[in-house]
Amino acid sequence: MSLQIAPSVKRRTADKWVEALARHLYPGEIAWAVASTSAMYPPCDGLVITNARLLAFTGRDLSATGPKSGVDADTIHRFDFTAYGSAKTLVVTTRSGQQMSFGSIPDEDVPFISHYLHHLVAAGFPAGMHAAADAQRADAQTRIDAERRAAGERAETARGEAEERAEAQRQAVQQRAHEKQQKALRRDEERAAAAEQKDREQRAAEAERERIEGRRGRVEVFGPRVTKAAWRYLEQHSHADEWPWFVVVSDSMGGVLAAFEDRLMIVKTGSYTSFMAGSLGGGRVTTFPYTEITNIEFNGGIVNGVLEILSPSYQGSAQHDFWRNANKSRNKAADDPYTLSNCLPLGKALYKRALPRLNELQRKIADSKRPNFVVQVPTLPQSGSAGGLAEELRRLADLHAEGVLDVDEFATAKQAAIRKYS
Repeated sequence: MSLQIAPSVKRRTADKWVEALARHLYPGEIAWAVASTSAMYPPCDGLVITNARLLAFTGRDLSATGPKSGVDADTIHRFDFTAYGSAKTLVVTTRSGQQMSFGSIPDEDVPFISHYLHHLVAAGFPAGMHAAADAQRADAQTRIDAERRAAGERAETARGEAEERAEAQRQAVQQRAHEKQQKALRRDEERAAAAEQKDREQRAAEAERERIEGRRGRVEVFGPRVTKAAWRYLEQHSHADEWPWFVVVSDSMGGVLAAFEDRLMIVKTGSYTSFMAGSLGGGRVTTFPYTEITNIEFNGGIVNGVLEILSPSYQGSAQHDFWRNANKSRNKAADDPYTLSNCLPLGKALYKRALPRLNELQRKIADSKRPNFVVQVPTLPQSGSAGGLAEELRRLADLHAEGVLDVDEFATAKQAAIRKYS
């Protein structure tokens, strides 16, 4: 029998369906008729009636998947076209009482399908096709089982790979968390070390500040407060084990005078003071060893005055015209006490307060210039000789009379001579 095509199916579509279906038919099975349907479960869009069974399929993937459902001729008890809305559904009842739906059938295809189904039921399943059908079903089941096993293996492999990826991701997350924790610990340790170092530095700075403040607090200061810049200059120009024993600060921002054990120092620093001294933004420090100071003078007016340190380098002529030339421009007049390195402008009241210390300073300067003599008594040939002692005493008396030895030195030398010759 040649292939019969329902009115709703085109010849080209029917040929394509039959060609795709050929590999899924039993040996000796022949397609009699092809029609269209519309089924949802399972989704189908075509029907084929062969000499052995009724099959439903999806034309799009027919070659790959084969029929979606089917029923053999021997198992068909009856078939009906049930009206459902405007469509008619083909329902096949098997001999076991099971009802199988083959989807909605177009009205023009109902007589066509009914005719060939009657023919199929009347002819029955071909007798010689059972063994071939069983073998094909067995092969199909074997393929299905193999595909299921392969799918299971693939699923197991995919599951294993997914678990490995998940484990790798978990380990990566743990590693990142560990690294983050270690980084946080290192950061905390660094912060703690930095805080400890900062604390040590602060304690050291505080100790140094207390030490400096303690040293500064032992210095007797006359006048306003000594600025930090002035203290810094004094520290920079002094030894580590020395400190001024008194300081006089100009009450008109003219500088600072500091008295050490062996020298005087005048510091002119600070914005206004350094400007007046001709060293804007910096400072001027002048040191006067006691041995080079010839005198200390104070020239006072009604309220203010100037304290001047005289030395071979500063002869004292500059400040004599200070009050007369007070209106001259600063930093141009060489006789300006704010400019001169050996002058310190002072108020008379401040000078009077500092005068006792300035008098002590004058005595230190005088003591630094007093010569120190070492009297060497000549050794006489005969110890204890009266002539040698008398001669030595006469020589010492001559030195005392000439002013070389003072009273204390003469008495000390005389006692030494007596002990030597006794």
